[in-house]
Amino acid sequence: MDSTGSISPSLEATDAFQRVLVLALLFAVSRDASAPRYAMDQGVRQLSGSASFTHTHHGGDPAGNSTDIRLNPRVGYFVAPGFALTGNLRLSHTSFNGSTVTSYGVGPGVAYYFKRGPAAIHPFLAAGVLYMHDRGSYQGTPHTRTISHGTVRVGFAALLARNVAVTGELYYSHAAYTLGAGQSQLKSGIADYGA
Repeated sequence: MDSTGSISPSLEATDAFQRVLVLALLFAVSRDASAPRYAMDQGVRQLSGSASFTHTHHGGDPAGNSTDIRLNPRVGYFVAPGFALTGNLRLSHTSFNGSTVTSYGVGPGVAYYFKRGPAAIHPFLAAGVLYMHDRGSYQGTPHTRTISHGTVRVGFAALLARNVAVTGELYYSHAAYTLGAGQSQLKSGIADYGA
């Protein structure tokens, strides 16, 4: 205050700055207190996926050789402890017997992790749908098709650090197009869990 009894502008600015600082500190402390502590806690974002490369050589007949390259990135968000909603993507390229197929797809999924907290191994069960588009040529004839894949996966996430895991999973995929087809495979990947 000055001699007239009014508050000086510099004191008002200091008081306002102190209030903002206290509010910012309270926000930071409350945010940190509610931050997820473990990889499968509510609010954790997951970035994971797998990649595969397969080349099959059929004896001395190069026409029977096949090559398959697949990328399967996945993002997830834990809406409750151990329960994640996921977005799945697949990119693949296959060549065999003078034919090629390039595919891409996207779809939703869910995952449930049975163990939570500081455990090193987290078993899970997951399911999803992929809406795929294939484009390629079969022995010189171009073709395109749309396919729906339903997948069920069972596996584990082995934590290497607080928020990094190696995954292993067995999955079954059923494709719905003119003729239904099923496929089972074993695959592994890597996952990052960040708050």
